[in-house]
Amino acid sequence: MTNPVLPVLPATEGPGRLQQSLTLAVHSRPVHRLLKDHYIDRGPRRFRLFGYEGFSRATGMIARSAQYDDPYADWALLQIEAAVDRVQTLIGSQQKPLDETLQHLNDVEVALPGSQQPALLQESGGNPYAYLVAWRLREMDRLIRTLLALRTLALLERDQAWRQTLHTTKRMRALLNLPQQLWRYTGITRRDLELNTLAAQRACAIY
Repeated sequence: MTNPVLPVLPATEGPGRLQQSLTLAVHSRPVHRLLKDHYIDRGPRRFRLFGYEGFSRATGMIARSAQYDDPYADWALLQIEAAVDRVQTLIGSQQKPLDETLQHLNDVEVALPGSQQPALLQESGGNPYAYLVAWRLREMDRLIRTLLALRTLALLERDQAWRQTLHTTKRMRALLNLPQQLWRYTGITRRDLELNTLAAQRACAIY
């Protein structure tokens, strides 16, 4: 059997742009509900609550603005990264005692519950902030599945499992909505601030 002959690119041509992608299976309903944006109506006004999709889209715009020397974009990304770290710490602090409980069962092997038709979280592109939150959602999904397993095995009270799930969901939803709270596109650069241009003055009025 002969090996296939691959076409040889001319020396002047590159191999093309690299594309990164990630696909994660989501088993729990609370995390599944965090993937999509939602809208809520309050009187005549409608508000958008970001899910993972909105967060990914917004942080991509902020990161591009930071590349063009937008100081407010840099500041927003620092705040978002700090919030991601806090959520990671929260999930880890809840997961650790649950894992210890499972380990103390010794000769009993417990498999975490999983969906027969898990939802898929899909991300492609070069936005590192979206990937950071994708990993946190994966950790949250495991946390909720562990809570469900221990509750089903009568090793955890139902109310405690519900409170932990609700608290973690609120914190994750708050993280996902940070981009639209922290940043507005102004098109300014640090040079604009130094020169106190009209665009810089308008941006300062926003922030």
